[in-house]
Amino acid sequence: MPMPASSVSLLRNDGLYLRMQATLQQLAGDTAVAEFANGLLAAALEALPSDLRRRFTLVDALVQANQAVYPLLTALLVLDAAVDTVVDDERRVFPLPGYLSYRHRLPVDRYPLNTMRLPPLNPGGHYHLQAGPAGEWAAVRLDLHPRLKVTGHVRMAVGSADRPPVRLLAAEHRLDRQVLDEAMITHSLNAAATATTPPLTAGEYNLLRDILQRLLHPSP
Repeated sequence: MPMPASSVSLLRNDGLYLRMQATLQQLAGDTAVAEFANGLLAAALEALPSDLRRRFTLVDALVQANQAVYPLLTALLVLDAAVDTVVDDERRVFPLPGYLSYRHRLPVDRYPLNTMRLPPLNPGGHYHLQAGPAGEWAAVRLDLHPRLKVTGHVRMAVGSADRPPVRLLAAEHRLDRQVLDEAMITHSLNAAATATTPPLTAGEYNLLRDILQRLLHPSP
């Protein structure tokens, strides 16, 4: 996606595009980034060390993918981020989970990353990022009917010292298009706990439960 040379982001009907060569500090200061997903991405960037924001580009964050950038990667996973590059003279788009898995086979000197796209979001969605006491991070994104409490577009991800950030597909499948209640929260998190390798830590499990319970019982 061509972008104006002076821009680090471009908001279109098909989503928010981010320039991969932009520093994380530039992204943190961008208005479109600050407003996207109720500030989820901005909160993830703010959680990073200030010197890292100044030094790292978005390319660096994805290629190195070390624990210091886990808050950002965890947030990007629930926003369905995808990156584009050129392979054999053809433009290829990689969903972020796939790129993170295969990035060692795609050195950026041969396969440069150009833009990241975050798909458009439904109005009224809920977006949460939370840190745990032992360096865990959890992110949840979902739509929630205000009266019926039926969920939609559920995305959940965790990252910690025990694992790189990962989507929790088993939990998402259990919770999506279901009535959010205490039993469903337990059911979906137990599904994630058994389907994830290594299993969810107590810290990761409790972070996710806390986010979902606050969605179920919002503060007045």
